[in-house]
Amino acid sequence: MLTSKNNICFIVLGHEINQNDFILSDSGKKRCEVLNQEVKKHKNDDILILFMGLGRKQGECPLSISECMLKYYLEKHKYIPQYFLDKNSLDSVGDAIFSKEILSNKKFKGKVKIITSDWHCKRAKIIFDLIYKDQYEISLSKTSEINYMDDNQIKTIMKREENSTKVFIQTFLNFNHNEPIPFLKAFHKLYQDN
Repeated sequence: MLTSKNNICFIVLGHEINQNDFILSDSGKKRCEVLNQEVKKHKNDDILILFMGLGRKQGECPLSISECMLKYYLEKHKYIPQYFLDKNSLDSVGDAIFSKEILSNKKFKGKVKIITSDWHCKRAKIIFDLIYKDQYEISLSKTSEINYMDDNQIKTIMKREENSTKVFIQTFLNFNHNEPIPFLKAFHKLYQDN
């Protein structure tokens, strides 16, 4: 059961599932490891964890990305504080909108820390800052994936992040904070059929 007394919420952004074997991506696994480090660091705090993501087409996988991340986390670490599984979000924009809705509905008061990949931090921060609009104190905790990529991988992924950021800013420039989900469904192509 979610309570309003939690003083820190970790929002774990989902990442892809291998469609052949339904195994969580390396990025997803690393995000879970960062979460574990944060849980240990905040062991004396009241913690709420949001695992985000229904995900995009995951082949025949019976689990959402959020369920796959929870499953992986529990297999590795056995214990998890209070958590919530989101099964609405299809991407980072949805992660921000649906997590804000969850926190608002639960009257959460406290700090918010987003857990994502190092290559995704800049875009995630832009998205969450625009969607959350100073409602919560937001910080990020990140993986260390870039250190293990070659120059071409880094260039490709950072270009994709840059392009996605531009599209987000153009699309959400006039974001309606009073009607976030209808706005998402009206203006974001991933959500227009959902």
